[in-house]
Amino acid sequence: MYKLLYDEEMQVAIIPGLKKHLKSNMKGRSIGDFYGVTMNDPIRANGPIGEIIYISRLVNKQGKGFIGHRLGTISGLDVFEAVSTDFQDWKILWFDMYWNIKDITAPAGLELVNSDKPWPDSDSLGLSATNRFCSTFPYGFWGDILSATNERFGCPMVKPLLQSLNIDGQERPPNHAKIIEMVFLAKRAEGIGEDS
Repeated sequence: MYKLLYDEEMQVAIIPGLKKHLKSNMKGRSIGDFYGVTMNDPIRANGPIGEIIYISRLVNKQGKGFIGHRLGTISGLDVFEAVSTDFQDWKILWFDMYWNIKDITAPAGLELVNSDKPWPDSDSLGLSATNRFCSTFPYGFWGDILSATNERFGCPMVKPLLQSLNIDGQERPPNHAKIIEMVFLAKRAEGIGEDS
């Protein structure tokens, strides 16, 4: 399982039939100012596992990692909501998962920790994002990610520090909540999701 977290070929191989759909990505390719935060310049990842590993390696300027969940798919791109573990930095991230390797660049103001190497220590080892939609995010996230990783990998591949996150009283900032509403409207416009 440890190898799965950093071996990009293994990440692709465990999804039957995925490899034949992948395009060749270039490490160090040029990116725009809005890389990863708009659908016009999505993060390239190597399948659904690559997406959640990418988020699990993101940190903000304060060195805080991120938790995240998938909101859905719009125009063939996966859309994730992520928040730093201190609940100060809320993001919407766009992914194109049909690439052979993950990007090694982070969106503006963020960085990737050891993007192509094994995890640096046992505290940061594991996943902090899921490809599932978590309807009460960030509430109940510990249970959601435990369940998702158990079903996908047969064991809980979750960063241990997530269990001790203080989620009480954490709410989406108003501007971020408006972006989430726009994402859900766009999903419904494509015929995905239900009207409320």
